[in-house]
Amino acid sequence: MKKILITTFAFFLIANLFSFNFEKAGIRNFSMGNTGIAQSFDASAAVYNPALLAHIKEFSLLTDNRIYLYELENDQLSYNSVIVSVPLGTKFSSAFSSDVFQSDLYQELHLGLHAGTFIRGDRFKAGIGLNYFNAGFGSNIYTANDPLFVDNDDSSTAIDFDLGFAYLVNNRLQFGLVGRNLLQSKLAIDSDDTLAREIGFGATFSIIPQWLIATDLVYTSYNEEDFDELIYSFGTEYRLSNNLALRGGLNNTDLSFGFGFLVLEKEYLQKYRDPLNNRKMVNSKSIALSVDYGFSYPVLSDMEIPYGNHFVGLELKFGSSTTDEDKLASQIPPRIQTEFIKEPMKAIETPQLATVDTLYIEIEKIIKDTVYVVDTLRVFTGISTDEYLRKSKELDAVKLELKDYQDLNKALIHITNATKYYYQSDLVKAVAECRAAIRLAPNMALAYIKLGSIYYRMDEKDKAFSNWRKAKAIDPNNPELKAVFRE
Repeated sequence: MKKILITTFAFFLIANLFSFNFEKAGIRNFSMGNTGIAQSFDASAAVYNPALLAHIKEFSLLTDNRIYLYELENDQLSYNSVIVSVPLGTKFSSAFSSDVFQSDLYQELHLGLHAGTFIRGDRFKAGIGLNYFNAGFGSNIYTANDPLFVDNDDSSTAIDFDLGFAYLVNNRLQFGLVGRNLLQSKLAIDSDDTLAREIGFGATFSIIPQWLIATDLVYTSYNEEDFDELIYSFGTEYRLSNNLALRGGLNNTDLSFGFGFLVLEKEYLQKYRDPLNNRKMVNSKSIALSVDYGFSYPVLSDMEIPYGNHFVGLELKFGSSTTDEDKLASQIPPRIQTEFIKEPMKAIETPQLATVDTLYIEIEKIIKDTVYVVDTLRVFTGISTDEYLRKSKELDAVKLELKDYQDLNKALIHITNATKYYYQSDLVKAVAECRAAIRLAPNMALAYIKLGSIYYRMDEKDKAFSNWRKAKAIDPNNPELKAVFRE
């Protein structure tokens, strides 16, 4: 083919001699060996498997920025991508993707519209993507008089589409199936070169809630039979904490690793009354910012990259939801806030007993708003030694009770997150949040009720009833449990 003659960009042209291999955005996927058909739970699902977009219930912005270090003369290879996902209701989400791969001579542009939805419950998902591609060369002393560009245009466009499916077997195992560039549209300037058609199968398995493994198997078909290939990839992710995840992977050519760091996560609550029905409502807004880093090194390829490739991406999420206040209050335990009251006391005039200037006593007090428990901090001054000892014992007992309330506050955050993941159908994370709540507040029936409901949705009824029985032992008069254990 004539484009082999362009010597300043020989590597890229040889690599794409019979096809156009557009990159797929997502530093997380890249760090996990380029897997994603069954484990893309962020906006990268748009390009890996659009069916998984159904899980996304928040507005999100995902960026991917790469500079390649192939040490080619005049290459200046780079890749930049942006994906924006927008939820449309509880069962449907959409996304827009834009990415460009370019050098000083060549450019590939991709624009896509993608959508995913749940079908028949929350286990089976389907998605579709419509893609626009453009490939073109720049002009320099090598191309200005080349017959390839004199006789033809210096760019070409194509439109193609993807189909994806996913099935959640249980809380640990999920499968995915995807077909990309199904039309295998022609994109070359003067030949029959086409987009590569990919048929891929993927699986992801959670060993424990914090640790998952994933594998993809992709059959790639080119317009030249001799160059069809089977691409395999493996990846893993382990969450050390809610803020830090470590990743690694391997595929046909590269060994990769990376990490994701949650920089910021905030939630805001605002109360108001619905003007139509005068009901008290609570609006919840959340924002989260993450940084992803990925590194790859070719171990099964002849390509020399002495320093490897280093890629960085950002992910911004923004969510908003509105709930009836009474419903919210029934699902979460109370919070604690503090107010200060100073109550001076005169010392008992007993010459044998010394007096103590200051003593702090913390006493919990319920106020009208059922959502909050107010902690009253009383300051006593000038009391006798006997009074001091008595109130010190009282203080120790109250501090223990106060710690229980503080743990309930922390458990509240996990229960709220579990509810959010439950409605997003991310049941693995919902289970992990419930277990974290139980560790903090083992006597809170709500955590066991919520965990039982999640297991019941996973069709693990033995685990569901086991947790409900624990909740009943703590709170036998709970109306939800009475409905479960009808006598």
